[in-house]
Amino acid sequence: VKGATGYLFTLAKDKELTRILTRTEVPARAEYTMGLYNAGQYYWRVQPIDEKGLTGPYSATHSLVVGAPTAAGSSAAQ
Repeated sequence: VKGATGYLFTLAKDKELTRILTRTEVPARAEYTMGLYNAGQYYWRVQPIDEKGLTGPYSATHSLVVGAPTAAGSSAAQ
């Protein structure tokens, strides 16, 4: 987002984002690596933060799926 110096990243267990697992501020030009979570579906959104610390509107809510771990040496790709 133009003018954003960072983002507030929210990860939750439900699509309404009421069961929040993490809420983390990250710089605009950074990667964010999450810790390991159990297999299942998760939901996330971001909110821009400007140089004054003011927040903008939330992004749409997106989902991601964490798969069960595979055995060492095997590949989940087909």
